[in-house]
Amino acid sequence: MSYEAYANWKGWDAAEFGQFNRGEDVFYNTEVKAYLPSALSGSTVIEIGFGNGSFLGWGRKNGLTVIGIEIQPVLRERAEQSGFPVIDDLRLLEPLSVDIVAAFDVFEHIPYDSLQEMCRQAARVLKPGGYLIARFPNGDSPFALPVQNGDPTHVNAIGAGFIGELMRSTGFELRELRAPTETPLHLRARLVLPIKKLMRSAVRAYVRFAFLGATTPSTFHLNYMMIARKPSEIDAGNGKSPPGARVTALRA
Repeated sequence: MSYEAYANWKGWDAAEFGQFNRGEDVFYNTEVKAYLPSALSGSTVIEIGFGNGSFLGWGRKNGLTVIGIEIQPVLRERAEQSGFPVIDDLRLLEPLSVDIVAAFDVFEHIPYDSLQEMCRQAARVLKPGGYLIARFPNGDSPFALPVQNGDPTHVNAIGAGFIGELMRSTGFELRELRAPTETPLHLRARLVLPIKKLMRSAVRAYVRFAFLGATTPSTFHLNYMMIARKPSEIDAGNGKSPPGARVTALRA
């Protein structure tokens, strides 16, 4: 499948470009804002593969300088018409000029060699201590197969070993690889979520005991959330990894 009709297939309405719903607002506040400088105004964020622009819209509302990269002409046109700057490639950016590079549901679309180069370029443009943040289908989970196989443009199944080597080979410290944070928005969801987490823990314990032992994935969630950090100048100078450079405790 080419990307020619991808926006139509995904149901992305041009009239809704740059809009974000309550759930997306909570997701971006939880998964992105914590890694930005405390003074949001003036922080620069790049989004690779911006789709219908929900994150671009969220970034602009929060006072960020947001720049998009997208291969689909129809989506690039929508972004430009909405006043968002769009570039072709990270190589067009100055070194050490960006606070965060974000890629939501993008890594799985990119062949490994190209993905390596993209991550190397992200490391080049990020400021010391800046973050690469990504979400992608959990290649270690059998429950993620409908997500992974439901899009004919997916070319990678990305598990923990895959992403660990990708980050190591492109100059990043892998800080977290975990399930996306779940924030219940309604009373029913708040009541159900603890039960879901208990059941997931039971499934993980069963798989560890019956099949995989210590190699059992930390989560069987549909998606992985990855937080990787470019080492700071201080880190490079003392030759030591900063606290938290190892993958943190992962959430189910």
